[in-house]
Amino acid sequence: MGFISKIIGNNIDKLRRVKNITLQNLSDDLGMSYQNLCKIINGNQFPKEETLETICTYFNISPSQLMTCDLIPIDLDNDINYKILFTTLKDMERKKLQSISKIINILIDELKK
Repeated sequence: MGFISKIIGNNIDKLRRVKNITLQNLSDDLGMSYQNLCKIINGNQFPKEETLETICTYFNISPSQLMTCDLIPIDLDNDINYKILFTTLKDMERKKLQSISKIINILIDELKK
């Protein structure tokens, strides 16, 4: 699956660990199978819209927060989101990197407002 699926899965796993919830308890609480939850957490399955809403409601976050790389303070040396991001960026062609840089600058400018 894609980059966003891996971020979502990693964030669900981080939230689960912060709240000290087992995978089995989380799957029970969300009303989904343990196998499907594991596929989502491993980034092998993108959650359906209703599943995404259920997960966000459970953790009291928005879908956009669930899809962000820095949802929870991280250790840059060990965080999978940043490893994926840097690996992806490293392999991109220059024109795409320039476009991403422009988007980041726009976001930074918006945050300063």
